[in-house]
Amino acid sequence: MTLPTFQSIEHRLITAPVDPSRLNIDREKVADLADDMARNGLLQPIGVRGPMPDQSYQLGFGHRRWLAAGSLGWQLVECKVWGPDVDLHQIRASENHQREPLT
Repeated sequence: MTLPTFQSIEHRLITAPVDPSRLNIDREKVADLADDMARNGLLQPIGVRGPMPDQSYQLGFGHRRWLAAGSLGWQLVECKVWGPDVDLHQIRASENHQREPLT
């Protein structure tokens, strides 16, 4: 697998995940995240694959961050970008599985 690159991508070119990990997203918590992002910026880029044939990018992880960026009206979002053929399930699982709780 090719390593990802870091790019600023137009928010409008990123599509929501077809099969999101979170079936229910708490809009109030997204609003809280947006407030934090307004103060501190995006601390961790979202993960996408692409560009796809239509020049869009498919969201792999960071769904809540992407929604918060949209609510803030951000035109550009910092992204980790994999090629269009990467397995988003593998990337998403790795991104979430490798985390450890704070102590």
